[in-house]
Amino acid sequence: MNSYLDLLPDDLYHTIYRLVFTDIINECVRRRVLDLKHRSLNHYQTLDSYDTLFKRYRINRSIVYAWLLGIKRTGNRIWTDGDKLYSYELMIGYTHNYEKVVKLYTANTGHYCSQTTSTHCNMASQYADISISPSE
Repeated sequence: MNSYLDLLPDDLYHTIYRLVFTDIINECVRRRVLDLKHRSLNHYQTLDSYDTLFKRYRINRSIVYAWLLGIKRTGNRIWTDGDKLYSYELMIGYTHNYEKVVKLYTANTGHYCSQTTSTHCNMASQYADISISPSE
């Protein structure tokens, strides 16, 4: 069954749908790259399957995984709203253009806060796309 959109010239048709599908394509690419980088996340890219993996766990790694997948989760001293990652109340990670960025609050960068925050930053940096100094 044809629609009125089928009657549009190709360039106009592509312009309309490019806006709609750009975010979807970017998210699919981000998840595919995440999947390739971290084989342990295979089959855990939906909320239901994530819950089966970490149903009773509030371990730090599960909170980092939730951040990578964009899921809101809270641990003991680390938590995420799906977009940003926090150690205590300090934002140590965020999402920028579908990439996960970690600010390294460690002794190596000269921005040491606490041993716990340093541990959270080092763990998240293993999985993040970009690791930066907090001064950047």
